[in-house]
Amino acid sequence: MRSAIPVEERVAIGVYFLASRSCYRTIALVFQKGTSTVASVIVEVCLAIEHTLLKEEVRVSDINKMMSSMRKLGFPHCLGSVDGTHVAITPPKLQGQAYMKPYAVPRNERERHYNKIFNRSRNIVEHALGWLKARFRRLSVRMEAHIQNVNSIIASVVVLHNIFEKKKHLIPNVDQYIEQPTETRNLENIDIVDYNRGPSDRVEAEAIRTAIAEYLFTHVK
Repeated sequence: MRSAIPVEERVAIGVYFLASRSCYRTIALVFQKGTSTVASVIVEVCLAIEHTLLKEEVRVSDINKMMSSMRKLGFPHCLGSVDGTHVAITPPKLQGQAYMKPYAVPRNERERHYNKIFNRSRNIVEHALGWLKARFRRLSVRMEAHIQNVNSIIASVVVLHNIFEKKKHLIPNVDQYIEQPTETRNLENIDIVDYNRGPSDRVEAEAIRTAIAEYLFTHVK
């Protein structure tokens, strides 16, 4: 009968997987375990991290502090910025209309001003995602995992990342993982993406963005 794998070694296998781009076979060779065993241990560790630490380590910060930070960036009455980073998995269906976008082709000074403040505010979360991918290289390659396990893998990465951030752990070569902001980045085809929105949704979303752009142009420089 094979002896059980110690907890410390299980955690080491899981963290090695998250922090590297190595495939299951390579990790199995490093730890001298079977490939299927390594795959099972990785899922087990990620699930344990998610269930034990997620609620403790991933929480919404103080709302007043968040709004104050966004106000300093020129975007008042805002709780924070939301962005995405590509993780190679089978993509789920998203409701694209839930997200505010910059103007693809700004037609006047008001829209250009809106884009400037929008991108400046979005840079915060882009840097955060860059740090995340620099620390955990697994997010930079296609995951060899069942779709039902991907959420736990990503959740465990975020948990560990927050712990490292609190401990002021430095990340080498982080700049190469952070997208450099530009006025027009990711805007070329932004209005031709089909999010299955109805006409009324588009009109309402455009009206909200126009109102925000007008407010920023009038009150925020």
